[in-house]
Amino acid sequence: IRCVKQSLSRILHKSNDLGSTFRSEPRAKHPSSETMRLVRDKEYHLNTDETSGNEDITMTESPGQIDHNRNRFPFSVVFQPLPPLTWLIPLIGHMGICDSQGRVHDFQGPYTIGVDCMMLGKATRYIPLDPHKVQTKLLEGETVEQRWDRCVREGDLDFRRKMHMLICQNCNHHTAKCLSLMEYGGVKHFGCLTMWVWVFMAGRFVGTRGFLYTMLPSILLIIGIILSCVL
Repeated sequence: IRCVKQSLSRILHKSNDLGSTFRSEPRAKHPSSETMRLVRDKEYHLNTDETSGNEDITMTESPGQIDHNRNRFPFSVVFQPLPPLTWLIPLIGHMGICDSQGRVHDFQGPYTIGVDCMMLGKATRYIPLDPHKVQTKLLEGETVEQRWDRCVREGDLDFRRKMHMLICQNCNHHTAKCLSLMEYGGVKHFGCLTMWVWVFMAGRFVGTRGFLYTMLPSILLIIGIILSCVL
């Protein structure tokens, strides 16, 4: 019994020493939300220059060229179908906006902006735009191409702080936000419905593949409905 008491006293003594040691150590301060936001923004600036293994590409180089194979569409709004919504309503789909190098920037999920890696693969439709129609004031020493990229970057940073929602806060709103920041064509506010109709009416198909992948399911669905009603 005496040995057990001695063992217990030693254990209690050691636990008290450990407790006093932990209490004496200062607690690490948690970074503020503003500090975390700045860190995320810094990481974003780094990541936008290191996507898809193209570390040598920056948003301040000379404008790129349209390249369907690489999914590059400089100064363009791009679109891809979002099954099954696009099959039922061809206006609706996933949308993004491209920088001066042609890299797609799209709002893919909560607090997530994809760069040069569109959410559902390659774009099937696109609208080429004119960077000279951007009305936002040029900063000192800034080129027209850099102004376009700045507005895209500001739109990205805004939506990297937002939750993704299917109806009221999605990829279409992100694209509209970037164009609103540009005041493209003198328009200060672009809406989701405006983007849908614009792409549907004026969007170019990325070859035959883009047309079939976007419109064929809807065409087959309409034919099926007509046949079912007739027969």
